[in-house]
Amino acid sequence: MHGARKYGRAIDFEVTTFHNGNTSSYYRNRANSSLPVLFIRRKARVKVRSQERNKNKRNFTMKVLSNLLKDSRDEWLINTTISLNAVNPIVDRIMEDESVEGVVMTNKYGSPILTNINVMGATNYGNAMRRLGFMAQAGVKEIDPFDEVLILRLKTQKLEVMVAHHSEFNVIVLQHSRVSKFKK
Repeated sequence: MHGARKYGRAIDFEVTTFHNGNTSSYYRNRANSSLPVLFIRRKARVKVRSQERNKNKRNFTMKVLSNLLKDSRDEWLINTTISLNAVNPIVDRIMEDESVEGVVMTNKYGSPILTNINVMGATNYGNAMRRLGFMAQAGVKEIDPFDEVLILRLKTQKLEVMVAHHSEFNVIVLQHSRVSKFKK
């Protein structure tokens, strides 16, 4: 995300692609591409890592799922997120927290467009949290028509899921649940 550089009006993104086991880095001026998955990384992290990389190192890569983009609004959402993150690295700060397992950004249909977890899991979380967001919004509107849901927080024994629900997109953050166990 920090690899974004501004040249006049166009914004170039440093992109690493994975094709048939080969890795190559180059610059593209659009987040939407003919490749199914693009990995946008910080410039310092573009180095190719071997398959046997250290397990303690975390991969802070966000995948742009260009084959799931529905319309020009999705492309606009990705470009806006990337350009805002270049100025204020909010997504990078969230992903660097040691308790965070994943971040998923979905479009208004619940399809993931930016994620750092596997596609199937991102799709499941996107669809489930979209439905839950609409139910929570309807419940709040029923109680007070002038109020709205900003952040939805769901805590289970294993995970804590936080959802920023919006009419155009959802941002889902998955993290380890911080359950304190008291001794009796």
